[in-house]
Amino acid sequence: MLLLLSGDVECNPGPTIDDRPDISLLIQWLEPLVPWKQFGSCLVEMKEHDILKIEQENIHLQTEHKKFALYSKWLSVNPKATWRDIIDALENIKENTIVQDIKNYMDSDAASTVSSLSPRISNSDGDIEIIFFSKEEQKVQDSLDELQAKFSHIMTEIKSVIRMKVTNNNELPTKISNWVESHLHLEPGTVHNDLDDIFKKMYLYYDFSDCSLIVAMCDEFISNEKDLLDELKAYSFKS
Repeated sequence: MLLLLSGDVECNPGPTIDDRPDISLLIQWLEPLVPWKQFGSCLVEMKEHDILKIEQENIHLQTEHKKFALYSKWLSVNPKATWRDIIDALENIKENTIVQDIKNYMDSDAASTVSSLSPRISNSDGDIEIIFFSKEEQKVQDSLDELQAKFSHIMTEIKSVIRMKVTNNNELPTKISNWVESHLHLEPGTVHNDLDDIFKKMYLYYDFSDCSLIVAMCDEFISNEKDLLDELKAYSFKS
């Protein structure tokens, strides 16, 4: 009653073909996908070296983990990503059954599944919207939220440690900027000798699901912070 009086209440019927994909649905709906590298090469904004990097960094892990890394990377490099891109990529590699399944999911009547959904409430401009997730989707989303929160905590600690070291070593920012340019094969002078600019330039090359760049930087510059480094590496392996 209070929700109805305080704003608009909506039941999200699910994504449309022009919506931005949600990673939890990508995991669920693309579960049957096997040739993930071929699929990734057909996604807009994904480069061959991105796919090779995902394969190399997850070589000892299961395919589902590699697929998750692919989806995360694609969503991070393509702000205009849509389900249409997913369907086009699947059609390019002749995964027509999965394409039809996705279209069926989108066309299905949301009302028939409301009993198995759990609500999440968001508030925007005074209007209250209730978005529903299936129990399986909610479990995946909760897991992703937990990983992201953990990574944010670790990154805060890392930045704090590095800033403290800079106060005792004014040459450190220059060394880090040179390392970043070399490690990422950037043009010399791209990264300024300023910590804020360094982290800003690095931001496009890592996320909570792929933090290998952060691990490499910490190995290079704060290797004496053993507890923090162990925590970071344990997180990286888990993610």
